[in-house]
Amino acid sequence: MLDIKELRIGNYLNLNSQLFKVKKLSLNGNFYSYEIDKNLVCGCYCNPLPCYREVECVSTKDLSPIPLTSELLEKCGFVYENVFDSYWSPDLRYLKETKEGFYLYDNENCCCRISKSIHFLHQLQNMYYCLTNQELNVKL
Repeated sequence: MLDIKELRIGNYLNLNSQLFKVKKLSLNGNFYSYEIDKNLVCGCYCNPLPCYREVECVSTKDLSPIPLTSELLEKCGFVYENVFDSYWSPDLRYLKETKEGFYLYDNENCCCRISKSIHFLHQLQNMYYCLTNQELNVKL
C-alpha cells in the first residue's frame, strides 16, 4: 500500500492496471470526511493520454506504484551512457541501476551517492521536483 505522504499532485500511479494521475490529495479526510478510509487520492485516468477530465477519488490501498525501468527513464528524458553504465540528465546528473534500485550520483564516476534508492516513478518525480523545482516531463 502507498503512503499518501509520499505522493504529490502530478504523480503517476497504477489504478486497476490503468495509468492514473494524481490531481488532489486528502490526508485524514479533510475534504471527504464521511469516507471510511480517510486517506484519499483524487485524479484521472490517462489511458490514452491526455488524461480524462473526470476526477475520481480512490483510497491509497487501491493504487500501486509504477516500477522504474530503463525504458521509463528514457521516456522521462534520461539518456543511457555506455561509458558510465548510467542514465544522464542535465538537471539530475547520473542515475545508476543497482540490485537495490536506482541511485542518484553527483558525477559520472558514480562515487558520491546523493539519494536513497529509487524504485518507482512517483519517487523519481518527487526527487526531480525537489532538486530542480520543476516537474519531470513524463512521456508515457
